[in-house]
Amino acid sequence: MAKVTTSENARPDLEAIKRAVRELESPKVKRDRERAELFAALYPDIRDQLVAGVSKTAIIKTLVDLSVSISNPMFEELLAAEAKRCGEPVPSKDTEASDDESAGAPQVGAKDTVTA
Repeated sequence: MAKVTTSENARPDLEAIKRAVRELESPKVKRDRERAELFAALYPDIRDQLVAGVSKTAIIKTLVDLSVSISNPMFEELLAAEAKRCGEPVPSKDTEASDDESAGAPQVGAKDTVTA
């Protein structure tokens, strides 16, 4: 970072200094933010592969092989967060099957009564 030099009569630009300090982030925060941004961009493809029956383990292994540092718990957390952000259920191998099953299940309407 450049050093702020001032003459005796000039004052440092306080707002520029505040802005520069606010923009600082720890390496961990930066890494987590970048990972989340990458995952968000990959989410549609990851979702489609999970629904097609590809295992989470295979996807995680591929990401790690391609230098994306991600663990199983991180993957699960990012997957759930991105699904929620998109207003979708968390994708899995069973997502499509459960949607098909619920479509064929009898529906109970307001006029129908259910007896035990």
